[in-house]
Amino acid sequence: MITKSFNFYSNPSIKFISIKNGVLIFVFVMTLSYIHSQTNIPGGLVEGTWTKSNSPYIIEGAILVADTKSLTIEPGVKVEFQGDYKFSVLGQLIAIGTVNDTITFTASNPSLGWLGVRFENTSSTNDTSSFSYCKFEYGKANWPSPLNSGGAFFIEGYSKVNISNSLIENCYAELNGGGIFCDNGSSPNIKNNTIRNNTAKGGGGGIYAGALCSPVIDNNNISSNVALELSGAGIYTYDSGGSGSPIIKNNKISFNICDGGRGGGIRVLSKSASITGNIITYNEASGDIGGGGLYITKVGTGGTGNIVSHNVISNNKTFNDLDEYGGGGIYWSSNGANDLISNNLISNNSTSKDGGGIHFFASSPTMINNTIVNNMARNGGGLFCKNSSDPNISNSIFWGNEASGSRNQIYLEDEGSDPNIYYSDIENGLLGVQSAQNTFYLGEYLNNINLDPLFNNPSSGVGSNFDGFNSDWTLNSSVPSPCINQISPSSNTSQFDLAGNPRVHENFIDMGCYESQEATLGLKRINENTFSIYPVPATDYLRIKGKTQISSLVIYNSKGQIVKSYSKINNQEKIDVSNLESGIYLIRLNNSISYKILKR
Repeated sequence: MITKSFNFYSNPSIKFISIKNGVLIFVFVMTLSYIHSQTNIPGGLVEGTWTKSNSPYIIEGAILVADTKSLTIEPGVKVEFQGDYKFSVLGQLIAIGTVNDTITFTASNPSLGWLGVRFENTSSTNDTSSFSYCKFEYGKANWPSPLNSGGAFFIEGYSKVNISNSLIENCYAELNGGGIFCDNGSSPNIKNNTIRNNTAKGGGGGIYAGALCSPVIDNNNISSNVALELSGAGIYTYDSGGSGSPIIKNNKISFNICDGGRGGGIRVLSKSASITGNIITYNEASGDIGGGGLYITKVGTGGTGNIVSHNVISNNKTFNDLDEYGGGGIYWSSNGANDLISNNLISNNSTSKDGGGIHFFASSPTMINNTIVNNMARNGGGLFCKNSSDPNISNSIFWGNEASGSRNQIYLEDEGSDPNIYYSDIENGLLGVQSAQNTFYLGEYLNNINLDPLFNNPSSGVGSNFDGFNSDWTLNSSVPSPCINQISPSSNTSQFDLAGNPRVHENFIDMGCYESQEATLGLKRINENTFSIYPVPATDYLRIKGKTQISSLVIYNSKGQIVKSYSKINNQEKIDVSNLESGIYLIRLNNSISYKILKR
């Protein structure tokens, strides 16, 4: 039985009435003022509408939206669980708040928590459940299986779930999915959320996606999550069935920690994963293997290939127990025929073992237009190849990477590892490609250069202790950089560079992840002026470095509308763009110089 109670406060007042027989008569008036109501839910079936006027809803037992039934929760409602009760959905649940009036799911006792929103055996004939502008906190999945996974959300065999514009924090799972857990073909849409400070004792501190799942994880801020024993502190996709196709795009994945040692930021086991447009920074993996930023493994045969493109992978690190592993930025053991690594910036990552930028194990992906710089390792500061890894590398830059104190850009551990390298800038040339004792490099090494790429504002040192993310790794066009206009457009590449600019300019392609295009790029000299705008892509702020005084700055969106303007900008002053939506923007300096930037 649902009960409703009202709380009041009293406001006594004194009114003088009259004098009778020489006696003053006072009347005390007690005014009752309404504060709020609350609704007690003892447990059982729920449906209909929960309103803000009847909030908070005090949950005193496990609740269930039955099959074919629907529950709508209005903006501003607070749902407070009095114990570790679950919120099961066999029908439809709609919880859509607003920017200024969120819906809160919480626990009266944070240490005990509640058992999260759970879709178990939900029929696909039901309409989509949606959550937007909600806050989920203190979800704790610490009962016996299956109640040991999915701190805030547990989604099993059901895909019609949208989670957007919400905050998921301080949740826990005894096994997998501290924030969100999906398995058995579940493919929810997870977009524009902040997922932070969640913990999984197993894997997927922020998000876990299991067998046959193809979730779309788009434009989320996934930070400070922890995986204690397995993998993927930020995101863990484990497709043991082999037919899932997870899409991980445009996310900020940072400061996540994996004690299990496989993927501080992301751990992917798939044959058809797409990881594009993400900023993967300051993550850490310690334990048996590595992959500070990203750990990727192929399962099964076939598939469309694992694609890692247009990402910034910087300032990640690993501390490994097992001697043969590493991968400060990426650990890669996927051997799909269509595997692709393109247009990525991989900078200032570190590992105590091998492969500061990338560690390949039995892998031969295609690598195009990557900038791999200032990474640090024991062997293979930029790239480490083992167990017959033969990547095809083209249009890329390997510079400033360090291994055991030497400028060891690429290291080959065994006779079978022979990457082919074309049209790339390799520091120290062939001497920068080193092999283990009694092994020989037999791959093709053609049309490469060994010249300082002349970055506009590189990090000041090697490894994760130096800021590679907020540095400017675009090519200096005023000198110009020897990496500009080096390759014919017939070379296999993508349509756009890391900053979102057309890759082919003046009928040539540049080496590395950024394409110099002068006025259309906006990161180069225009006419007599030299300006640099970084970081690219932009996230929370921009800096402008130039020789000429900036008297005015205007930022336009894609519709030509002014979204920000400044009358004067000092050299390298921070410009806050954190409130701008993701997309392409035009910056006009001094009323005459135009630049295009990508905001994520």
